[in-house]
Amino acid sequence: MATDPPEYLPYFYAYNDLLFKLGEAYRRVGEHIAERKYVYHRGTFYLDAALAIETLLALEFQPLMECNYNWEWWATEMRKHGEELGEDAPYAMVLPGPYGGEWHDYPDLTNHTDKMVSLMTGVYRSEDEDSDVGGLGTVTPAECVKLTHRFCRYWLWQFCSEDLRGYKVPWPWLKAVTDELQQMYRKMGEADRAGSSGTPGGPIPPISWPG
Repeated sequence: MATDPPEYLPYFYAYNDLLFKLGEAYRRVGEHIAERKYVYHRGTFYLDAALAIETLLALEFQPLMECNYNWEWWATEMRKHGEELGEDAPYAMVLPGPYGGEWHDYPDLTNHTDKMVSLMTGVYRSEDEDSDVGGLGTVTPAECVKLTHRFCRYWLWQFCSEDLRGYKVPWPWLKAVTDELQQMYRKMGEADRAGSSGTPGGPIPPISWPG
């Protein structure tokens, strides 16, 4: 027999909770994009990525809470770097209009969101089995950087690219950000595959941005 359900919890509570928290991050980032009149570049990406992480941490989004110290550190680093980049004129562009298609286009967005959450849980599981990981959470600071890289490379490339002769060619700011993040996590000792030790427990070493 099935076990008794939790008393009075809505039946789809877990999924509803996930969608609410992700939706709130989308909402806040979307408002900031609109306030900037859809001008985008490397600096705005780092500021928006920091805002999304800070929003999800404030809402106790579980995939981040196991390693909240490391994610808070990474959000702070991205916010500082975004502010340092300023107007970032060489990479600035005006984004197309807001994402919004017919109802049957929505799975393009939700499916990629689900894939990103699945990627995070897979990396967490792999890191949790790695005996070299230290005491600041199952995911190291370098893994936070690498997960952000994966978000850029496998999520944003679907939406922030041009189709040229059958190939996805990312917008220049996205290509630059993706390359920067990959260089950074490698400099922090993280391999391209999951399961390596990255930065072990203890103080997080100073990092320097590529370039």
